[in-house]
Amino acid sequence: MKSIFIVVIIFLMLTFSVSAEIVITEIMYDVSGSDDGYEWIEIYNLGPGSVDMTGWKFFESGVKHGITIKQGSLNLDSGDILIIADNHANFLSDYPWYSGNLADSAFLLSNTGEELSILDDGLNVQDVVFYSDFAAAGNSIELKDPSLDNNDMKNWKEGAEGGIPGTVLFLREGESSRGNDVPEFSSYGVIMILGVLGFFYFKR
Repeated sequence: MKSIFIVVIIFLMLTFSVSAEIVITEIMYDVSGSDDGYEWIEIYNLGPGSVDMTGWKFFESGVKHGITIKQGSLNLDSGDILIIADNHANFLSDYPWYSGNLADSAFLLSNTGEELSILDDGLNVQDVVFYSDFAAAGNSIELKDPSLDNNDMKNWKEGAEGGIPGTVLFLREGESSRGNDVPEFSSYGVIMILGVLGFFYFKR
């Protein structure tokens, strides 16, 4: 019986430790002037380990768009950011100071809202956001707290004019920007709980 318990703990620890936590943290869906070729989204690696996004897809408007790295890397360490732009050259023209990870894709975001998904190389959904239009034209929308549900529009706010690609809101403004104080279980939290349960189980 104890051997089965050990196997379960090891399995759960491995499962939680390798899980990717890629989240969409900023969306520029309604650029001032022509949107075509100037839209972008921001991706953040919330997890404790690195994630190789080679072969991943950006799913939008029923199409699995390819992601091609143009600057930096698709291998995101914990806390790393990736911008996926409709046109990387236009993006760098608008944000010449940006030196982070930048990928090119081909998409046209709806100005009234739509579902966006990030798919891994096995086409498994790693993140999904169904955003709605609540920002003025030319302003992005930003996630308040990437550790909470980013598919809940209450966890988003109107961003600055032109957006601020390359920094997530809660890291830029601190804890005060968090819009929800409901705690979530992290992978570390689950592992610690399992460890405590195991300790008392074997101590009996």
